[in-house]
Amino acid sequence: MKKLLTIAFLFCMLLTTKVTNAQSQNENALIGRARGAAHECLQAAREPGYEFIGQSQTTSICFAGGFLTTVTFYKVPVCHDEPCPRPIAVPVAEVNFGCDGQILSVTCK
Repeated sequence: MKKLLTIAFLFCMLLTTKVTNAQSQNENALIGRARGAAHECLQAAREPGYEFIGQSQTTSICFAGGFLTTVTFYKVPVCHDEPCPRPIAVPVAEVNFGCDGQILSVTCK
């Protein structure tokens, strides 16, 4: 019984790891697509000493499968010294994705 429990536990851990890695890769791909869609917004907000970070957020689950997702880009200062105090990030652009991953809208802030 202990062997069966151990095998089941290891299987669950392996499955969880694979799902987490897949979600992380999917999130990185989504942020990359959003960066391309918001290119003009990001170029207009570009300043020396600042960089853009992207953050994705699931806003809704679709009935037929998939998710409505919003990717927001923030402008933050580049800091090379440690410790680096980070001021509040300023939103620059927002990209909304539909259930099938299609780009619904791009908004410059």
